[in-house]
Amino acid sequence: IWIASIGFVILYGMLMGKTFRLYYVFSRAKQFKRHVRISNPVLFALVGVFVVVDVIMLIIISTVTPITSIVQPTDEPLQQYVFCHANQVSIIVLLVYKGLFVLFGCFLVFKTRSIYKEYNESKEIGLIIYNILFVGVMIIIILFLMGNTSPFMTFTLQMIGILWIVTITLCLLVIPKLYFIKTGKMFFVAEMTHPE
Repeated sequence: IWIASIGFVILYGMLMGKTFRLYYVFSRAKQFKRHVRISNPVLFALVGVFVVVDVIMLIIISTVTPITSIVQPTDEPLQQYVFCHANQVSIIVLLVYKGLFVLFGCFLVFKTRSIYKEYNESKEIGLIIYNILFVGVMIIIILFLMGNTSPFMTFTLQMIGILWIVTITLCLLVIPKLYFIKTGKMFFVAEMTHPE
């Protein structure tokens, strides 16, 4: 639970920090009609706050409802599955917190959608949010329906979901930049989805 939770906060927090910078700079510049700036250390501090809040929540959850290990024997001799089991309430609390985090991301993407394309990656980040939500919800539903019937299948589905989310996120963020480096032309996901 710890690695997945903190990993999600770091990945998503970096995206939200980047989008928050655009939102803050352009909204303040319009409001005060002056140059506004947020430095990279401030963004790292913002992500650090997200991680600290997440760690505090995980410490509280782990203290109040400790994670237990369950041993499940198999048909094979000398083979067994050992997996962690957490209280359903603690999982729901974490999912609600992550859901609020995702809603904050949706708000930022919505507010930055009209900023100049050259500075803005809100379309890409919107697709990343959609990808995270879709894959996450599908895997949660499938795992809930499966229960504890097959630990190997549970592990496999979780790893496929994590690899899918990370791969799509990196492709949406890196491929347009690599295209620009190679050709010198900007490539926008918005042009791919809504040709002009």
